[in-house]
Amino acid sequence: MAGTSSTNIQGDFKEAYASKIENLIPQCAYIQQEVPFVPRQQRTGNLYHLPVILSSSQGFTYGAVSAGAMTLNNAVSMNMGDAQIQGVQLCLQNTISFEAVAKSKENSFESATKLVIDDSSESQRKRLELMFLYGQSTTGLGLATQASQVASSSTVTTYIVTEGQWSAGIWSGLENAQVNFYYSTSTLVSSGADAIFTITSVDPDTRTLTITGTTTGSSALVTAINGQSTVRPYFVGAFGVEAAGLQKILSNTGSLFNIDAASYSLWRSNVITITGALNYGRIQQAVAKCTVRGLDEDVTVLVNPMVYIDVSNQITALRRFTSAEDNKSGKMGTGETLNFYGPQGAMVKVVPHLFVKQGDAFVVPMKRVLRVGSLDMSFSLLGNDSDQDFLYPIPGTSAYFFYLYSLQAIIVMTPARCAYISGFLPTTN
Repeated sequence: MAGTSSTNIQGDFKEAYASKIENLIPQCAYIQQEVPFVPRQQRTGNLYHLPVILSSSQGFTYGAVSAGAMTLNNAVSMNMGDAQIQGVQLCLQNTISFEAVAKSKENSFESATKLVIDDSSESQRKRLELMFLYGQSTTGLGLATQASQVASSSTVTTYIVTEGQWSAGIWSGLENAQVNFYYSTSTLVSSGADAIFTITSVDPDTRTLTITGTTTGSSALVTAINGQSTVRPYFVGAFGVEAAGLQKILSNTGSLFNIDAASYSLWRSNVITITGALNYGRIQQAVAKCTVRGLDEDVTVLVNPMVYIDVSNQITALRRFTSAEDNKSGKMGTGETLNFYGPQGAMVKVVPHLFVKQGDAFVVPMKRVLRVGSLDMSFSLLGNDSDQDFLYPIPGTSAYFFYLYSLQAIIVMTPARCAYISGFLPTTN
């Protein structure tokens, strides 16, 4: 005779739930943490003006010994520029049903309202951080290899990002996000509804995105990639609208923020292309280039976590550490940051950033970065979110809607003291 199985007495078994919801979305808003929003008196209704000295007075006259009275050369005055920047808008719309709110008040992990609001906040912080890194970038969110092809149907495309352009942190949690693809010019690979693609899955091990679009759009995308065109993805509506990020600012050689870097070298950063791996020595060389152009303070180097491993391993091999040293600050080579003195006579702090691509590094004195605009991220245009009056019933439906809004941008006050390093690859993936 068959014994009693668990199926026969299934109703007797209790189900258990974890004590809280685990958020699997990576959190990394380093620039927003390190660069506070400008104080209220400096917030703008239009342009933020930043006066900068671009060249010094040069009206010198040299005289030989016993030359007597000299005819002085003409005065050459200093030059100042008026850097101008405007914040750009970023608005998230979200909804939550009356039913979800009501049920969550009785027996749930946490308030449904709080859950949705917290997720919305983290999602917008990520979009802002990506803009502060790669806004107006010529490579978008990541260039593709020439290995993309139509997958299971004519509407599904496999998009493989090149190794140097990849950052798992950028794409983590972006399932269902919508993107546009552009050629190396400002031309969409398709138009209208055919220009909108949805990310349906992300494989971080193979750097592969599965992307769904219309038949016409998918065909145009595959043709563009396999035709050796430079194809770049951007979030829908972001191209040409986002504020300039660090990559744009530090690689600029033309006019940006109302000042021409071709005319004034102090408005042009140090652009360094290397091959192989990024290491301690190459970081020091980059900092040295910044130093001879005026850097004399602490500087931060933002790198991908995979690149951080390379630098950490080399520093660990070069130095002998004592147990008394502070592990958290990275003095033993394994902490949250790596800290060492650079040729500028101050600290160099290497920081792993989830959204920095594997082939990029940004050398920036963070105290010289401003985050300006009219409003930091807020659920209320009045800047007062405490009373949750931002939840509005949707007429004709049993749901609320709310907006999460910001109007801001960043500007680097001293580009010549910064560097953008690219071209390298991590030794492991």
